[in-house]
Amino acid sequence: MSSIESPLADGPLRQLRHLYLAAPRGEETDYVPRLYFEVKVDLSDVRSGFSETRSVNAALEIYPLEPGDMVWTRDMALEVDPGRVGTACPARVVLPRLPDYVDPDYVRRMETLFLSFLMRHFGVPVFRNFALKLYSRPGETLGDFKARCLELLSEPFRRDLDAMHQTFLRKLEQLRERYLVWSGGVAAVKGFDPANYDSSLYSQMHRVTELVADLFVQTELTLDRTLDDAPARALAPTEIQARLSDIEAEARQEIRRLVEHYRDQVQTIDEYTVHPNLKDLHVVRSPILWLPREEVPT
Repeated sequence: MSSIESPLADGPLRQLRHLYLAAPRGEETDYVPRLYFEVKVDLSDVRSGFSETRSVNAALEIYPLEPGDMVWTRDMALEVDPGRVGTACPARVVLPRLPDYVDPDYVRRMETLFLSFLMRHFGVPVFRNFALKLYSRPGETLGDFKARCLELLSEPFRRDLDAMHQTFLRKLEQLRERYLVWSGGVAAVKGFDPANYDSSLYSQMHRVTELVADLFVQTELTLDRTLDDAPARALAPTEIQARLSDIEAEARQEIRRLVEHYRDQVQTIDEYTVHPNLKDLHVVRSPILWLPREEVPT
C-alpha cells in the first residue's frame, strides 16, 4: 500500500493536527479518521470531600452537524490508550480524504459539544453510609467501602458483645446459686446426696458456661458468614438442664440479633454520582485521530 496526502492536501485542513494510533503488531492496515479529545476532569464534591483529577481520552465518529442533534451517545465514545497515540504517520498506509465540512471551526464546535457530552455522561460514583455518616474515598469500590464500615464498627460491636457475655455469666451464676440453696434445703431428705448433686450441678454449669463463652468469643462481625443455627433441643430430664438449655438458646438468639443490628448499619448505603461542571473540564488537545479500521466498532 502507498501513502497518500489527501487528508492534509490544502486549505484549512492543514490547520488541523493529525495523530495516529499504532496498529497492533505493526501490521499494514487501512485507517479511518475520528475526532479525538484529551480532557482533564477536575472532580470535587462538597458533601463527601471527594476530590480527584481524571483523564478522558476518547475517539468519536465524524459526521455533519444538524440542528437539534444530540450528537453522541455513551456507546459511541471509544476509549483510547494514549500510550499508543503518536504524531508520525505509519508507513505504507492509505488515508481516505476527510469530509469537506471538517475544518478548525467544525472541530471547535464539536469540542464544545463533547464537553456537554462529558457533563451528561461522565461521572464518578460516591457511596454514602447513612448510619455512620461516612463517604467513600476516590477509587474505593463498594466492597472496599463496606469493609471500611465493618472495620469502624468492629470495636463498638465487640464492646456490646462483651457486655452481653457478662449478662449471661450473671444469669448462669444466679442459676447456680439458686440450685445450691435448693440442695441445702433438701439435704435432710432421705436418699438425697448433696455432694453428688452439687458435683453434677457444677459439671453441667461448667459445660454450659464454656459453651456460651465460645459463642461470644468466636462471633465476628462479617457480611459473608452466616451464623450457625442452634442445635435441635432434646427434652431435658431435669429442671436444671432445661434452664441451662434455655440460657444457651437465649444467648444464641441475642448474639444473632446483635450481629444483624450491626450488619444493617453496614448495609445502609446509597450511591450518587459526581458529575463535572464546565469549569472542571480542561481540553488538552482535540486533533483528528487516525485509527486502524479493525479497531473501530461496527
